[in-house]
Amino acid sequence: MKGHIRIISGLETVPGNLPTDAVVVSAAMTFFSTKEVDLWTGGYTHDARNESSYYAMGYSGAAAAVLNDLALVVGGRDLAGETLHDSCLAILFDTTQQRIVYDYDVDGSLPRRIGHDIAALPSKNAWFVFGGESIVDDDDGDNVLGGRVLAELTRVSYTNNVLQWEKMQFKGAEEPAPRAWHTLTAIRYRPPPEVATTQKGKANKEASQATIQVVELDHALLLLGGKDAGRDVWVFLYDKQASSSSDEGDTTESLPAQQTPKWIKLNTDGASPLPLAHHTSQALGEGTRVAVCGGVRGGTSLADTISILDVLTTTWSTVVTSPLVQRSFHTMVWVQVPVSAQDDSLLFPRLTEQSPVLPSVDRLVIFGGITADDVAPMDEFVVVDMVTATATTVTADLALPSRMGHAVVVSPDRRLLFSFGGTHATTHHWLDATSRVDLWTYQHEPLPPPPPERMRTLEYPNGDVYLGELNDKELRHGIGRCTYKAGHVYEGHWANDVWEGDGRLEYANGDVYAGTFGSHVRDGKGRLVRAPMEASSTGSALCERAYEGEWQQDRRHGAGVVEYSNGATLKGTWTDDVLDASVNIVIEQYDDQTAIGLYEGAVDVTAPLHPPHGQGRFEMTGYPKAGEMYSGGWVHGKREGQGICMAFDGTVFMGEWKNGKRNGFGTCDYAKTRDRYEGKWVGDVRCGLGTCTYAAGFVYEGQWAHDKRHGDGRCTYKDGTFYEGHWENDEFCGDGALILQAP
Repeated sequence: MKGHIRIISGLETVPGNLPTDAVVVSAAMTFFSTKEVDLWTGGYTHDARNESSYYAMGYSGAAAAVLNDLALVVGGRDLAGETLHDSCLAILFDTTQQRIVYDYDVDGSLPRRIGHDIAALPSKNAWFVFGGESIVDDDDGDNVLGGRVLAELTRVSYTNNVLQWEKMQFKGAEEPAPRAWHTLTAIRYRPPPEVATTQKGKANKEASQATIQVVELDHALLLLGGKDAGRDVWVFLYDKQASSSSDEGDTTESLPAQQTPKWIKLNTDGASPLPLAHHTSQALGEGTRVAVCGGVRGGTSLADTISILDVLTTTWSTVVTSPLVQRSFHTMVWVQVPVSAQDDSLLFPRLTEQSPVLPSVDRLVIFGGITADDVAPMDEFVVVDMVTATATTVTADLALPSRMGHAVVVSPDRRLLFSFGGTHATTHHWLDATSRVDLWTYQHEPLPPPPPERMRTLEYPNGDVYLGELNDKELRHGIGRCTYKAGHVYEGHWANDVWEGDGRLEYANGDVYAGTFGSHVRDGKGRLVRAPMEASSTGSALCERAYEGEWQQDRRHGAGVVEYSNGATLKGTWTDDVLDASVNIVIEQYDDQTAIGLYEGAVDVTAPLHPPHGQGRFEMTGYPKAGEMYSGGWVHGKREGQGICMAFDGTVFMGEWKNGKRNGFGTCDYAKTRDRYEGKWVGDVRCGLGTCTYAAGFVYEGQWAHDKRHGDGRCTYKDGTFYEGHWENDEFCGDGALILQAP
């Protein structure tokens, strides 16, 4: 079973409307492939004439993890097995040969369960299964949920063709409470530094001087969430404890370290997404940061965030907030995605043949599950860029239906996804297939392939050329490509001779729109990207480079994002092609002529580039650790009117602004010197008449220039002595009078 995929929404976009006479033919669409690589029958036979027997062969609710190229799929529901024995489902799958492994023995077992999770510890060459909800027999002898919620941690190893199960024992140490529908994630962890004492036999007082132990990162497991589990977060690891010689007079080296399995409860800070259940989690990079996506929050609502837990600092942060990640019973993996060698924002570039030299980027890929509206759309993936904190929808014709309760692993090179079982999104049958999604293999032909008799090449009298499907009335209908005499190209779906559905439109001038169409115009979601030549023709001038978002009747209508040539992005809502000023507007990477940062507030909706205009708030990148924050008036993209500015060191200015700088009357409290100035400002510096009260206790009242005392002024000291006269460059100069306070 093979397929292809098209990106229909993303971050690239472009200004401009489609001409009413424009006929476009886009460049070829982009694809990757899928295939069913194996079927699981449980060793049982099924009746090919009875569709329900396929349902009985499938399984749902399993969990999976990879160790040394082997994926272990554990637990869940499978009706055929549940009627015969009490042990849970266990499947070994070779990700290299892409087939199920059958030739092995089993030592021990794991009772049936669902809502558990599994992760691998490479340093221990083992998988670990935690928790879940047991599956029990009801009064009629049927297997149902509702059994005991478990807190068991089971170690699973595979050596010499033997799969061995071993329940872990912790001998009274603190352990996590029973839970189900949680996540267990393989991470890299370093316990906090501890004060250690050296011992030989009994404690030696002289040798017990405290030292700080520096521990290298080691493999560990992170447990979080779960139904009724609260906000607690746990780490499982093997604690290394050095053994020493038993004789005080023995000078031999210490024995090798003994490793003791233990749980550590973390005390976390920040914006925790917990309590959660039915969520997913995935370690990023070297494994010290874990992304947590979606899930049911507090048992009532679906979370629409991706949060990050830094396991070394034990700090939570919210990175992505999007309805695209608002789901449960889904899967999420960290993969390498191919990008265009010319433009690394173009994912899954189309090739005529496979190329091993394509660059790649790391992305989170989310598939399946239940959304706030219903089950996740068929063949839909969500690709998340954790650097830019953006989620992109990718819709596929992969013959890979959406599902829930499935298990997913990736190949060791993180280029292949393997999906095991699950519940079909529409038929609700349990699936028996293992499907492979290959992000690095490209296929152009749509699925299913159009009948050969429906594929036609037509040349129209006006010079247009069409290649694709036709209906019985000889109208363009289905998938096809039309090259127009005017130079436009359209490739995508047609219905009764008009563009309808997903497609790509390339203008004669090089502008490109990719997205959905309705009644021959852009309608739905899509991206419009300005031609590179047009963007470069404007030189260094700021211009709109792209628009991505919602369309209605060929006009921007709904939520969208504009990308500018300097890298800034504006997020807002459009109504009939006009930016809506009543909705909160955010500009990321905005350049206010002094620094780059985040702007939130009013903009000039009538100006082509929508600069800040009205009341708004601007934070420089890095604030509050560096830079400053400004809140106040703006005119045509620059600070103007009344406003307050707070620097990262605590310095605060309140007063008048013009042309982006402090101009007019204002008050500034300096954090470092504790001085306070009230008076006139010109061009961002003290200039004119003003008063400065110094922390040392004296006060200057008079003229200023270029941020220094300059002109006539009077300086009064704590004891009443004062100097009144002329100043230049912050010093006494010329005529003046020094009046001493009488003793």
